[in-house]
Amino acid sequence: MNTQNIMEVFHRSRRLIALTRDCILDRQYRKLRQCLLIAEKQLQEGNSQEKMVIQNDYMFSLSTLIDRLGQERKIVLGLLPPMLQRAYLSQINTSGV
Repeated sequence: MNTQNIMEVFHRSRRLIALTRDCILDRQYRKLRQCLLIAEKQLQEGNSQEKMVIQNDYMFSLSTLIDRLGQERKIVLGLLPPMLQRAYLSQINTSGV
């Protein structure tokens, strides 16, 4: 995959992160579920670069946001599809040291 394609994958992920964040902050849970399903599909069917970007960039951003939530945290965690749940758990259990 060339640099231009890698950058496009990264930019698509950044747009999905922004949309996901906005849905969480605006409590638009139906739209949030759609965003999470898109990320889940990329984890299941994407090429290696897409999977890597979702597992690292998207999940890092999502887990950082979830950790800052109050009572909405349980709602958002309940909306995570299975693969994203595993990626989230992996993200929060990975040492930053």
